[in-house]
Amino acid sequence: MFDIKYQLRHVSKLFKSKYEIVSYPKCGRTWVRFMLGNMFNEYFHLGLDNDEMLELKKKVHYRNLKIPFIEMHHDGDAYKKNAADIVFRTKRYTGKRVLFLLRDPRDVVVSQYHQLSKRQGLVDTDLSSFIRSEDGGLPCIVKFYNEWLANIDVTREHMILRYEDLKSDTFGELRRLRTFFGVEFIPDECLRNAVEASSFARMQKLEKKGAFTNERMRPTDPDDTQTFKVRKGKVGGYKDECSPDDIEYIDGYIMEHLSPLAGYNTVGK
Repeated sequence: MFDIKYQLRHVSKLFKSKYEIVSYPKCGRTWVRFMLGNMFNEYFHLGLDNDEMLELKKKVHYRNLKIPFIEMHHDGDAYKKNAADIVFRTKRYTGKRVLFLLRDPRDVVVSQYHQLSKRQGLVDTDLSSFIRSEDGGLPCIVKFYNEWLANIDVTREHMILRYEDLKSDTFGELRRLRTFFGVEFIPDECLRNAVEASSFARMQKLEKKGAFTNERMRPTDPDDTQTFKVRKGKVGGYKDECSPDDIEYIDGYIMEHLSPLAGYNTVGK
């Protein structure tokens, strides 16, 4: 029998314990969600497939209500806006629990270029022009970071996770995530297994062989790794693709405009 009182209690409790994971695109969001999905899947014996483990709200949380209610988004598709139009939405995030993902803007802008040009066909310019563009390029990324870092204290609780830290100590950072999401009861062994199951090499292999049926996790061209969702994931990979002039521009722009709170204001970091 449908119990409306139970449903209302659950909805009230849900929104009090709700978490949001926010990032600019190409900052490791898919990696984080797959890792968390694997962790929850093993501990709670959910029996989810690869696609379902990516759906932290729709598939993971609703299989067991002891699992945190987690939403993930890019804060209104900021990458589709002009840099001047990106503003922090104070009313939306006041009193919320937020995990904010950061990645070196140098790597983000290059990865985003391949996403928009090779996977989505939304950009038909060259990399150098895109980097300098106010529409989705480096100025957009820097403005997004600055707005968030200047206002993040309005949240009820927040954690900042840098992609580079996640790469250098994946297990240690996943343990931080475990604490942030209030699931300290999940044993370390589940975390280690989640790290292994979500390794870059394994995720790219799964994508290449079509193990993900969701279109957003499938390469446009299986023979071209630049069209993969899980493309390179390399720290400092921008150096392999940017010209010396581009690197000089990027470093100069970051030094001049990016908030030091981001932690990326060192030339050639």
